[in-house]
Amino acid sequence: MKLYLLVITDVAKLDVFSDRLIHTQLLNFCQNAHMAFLGRNTPTPLLSEFMSQVDATIVEAVCRPGTGEGHVDWTPHLRKFANMKIQVPHFRGGFWITPNEGSANSAFYSATCALVVWLGSHGGTRPAQHFADAWVPGLDLTSLDSWHAPLLQALSTSHALLLQDYGCVKWTSESDQMPAPLAVSIALPFVRPSVGSRNSPPPLSTVTLPRLRMLFQSTHEDRQGAEAPAEPGERIAKSSLQCTLTVHIMSRWAKHEGHSRTSV
Repeated sequence: MKLYLLVITDVAKLDVFSDRLIHTQLLNFCQNAHMAFLGRNTPTPLLSEFMSQVDATIVEAVCRPGTGEGHVDWTPHLRKFANMKIQVPHFRGGFWITPNEGSANSAFYSATCALVVWLGSHGGTRPAQHFADAWVPGLDLTSLDSWHAPLLQALSTSHALLLQDYGCVKWTSESDQMPAPLAVSIALPFVRPSVGSRNSPPPLSTVTLPRLRMLFQSTHEDRQGAEAPAEPGERIAKSSLQCTLTVHIMSRWAKHEGHSRTSV
């Protein structure tokens, strides 16, 4: 976990850049990206505290030169609003420096789901389980009860967190033999934009998650365009699993509550 300390140290080194556009781009695409890579490969509960510290450091690094350090006198409410604007996308009037504390769960979840799918689709002429045994010996990847490997247990924890805290729903089909798609759809209530609504909050969405026990037998290449059923008056937006989940999580991000519902 020393990486997060190195990132915090390196953020301060970027103060030598007088060009604030270059400074902000380096913060976003270098320092912020370092933690994004870590989040994709490490169970989120182990990182939450560190991610939060790095996010706060990067936001501070943007505010300090941008305000001439006048931000230190702002009220907590104004600081929270400024933090949100730094972290939301350009089309919402922000800087698009997505907080890793919020996006790490979607990164880890999608990457680990992809690993299970990969193990189930690379058996070649041998049964897929024979290939998987070389990587996860003794585990039945179609039975969650056998998932005693820490990485797979963390995947189950992330799955439960998305269902419980972020309002995601389980993917269902008429047949239990039909594998869950790895690329899910996001159902958005159709709302006609009003005049002057460039920064208006988007409607809350519903995201359908793959069924973990069916990932190993997924035919995700054949079902890349699979869609979750939409209710009347809803529209379906296709996207990758990680992008879809990041948008969904950030639209419900607790640290942005009280200002607006945003997407990334």
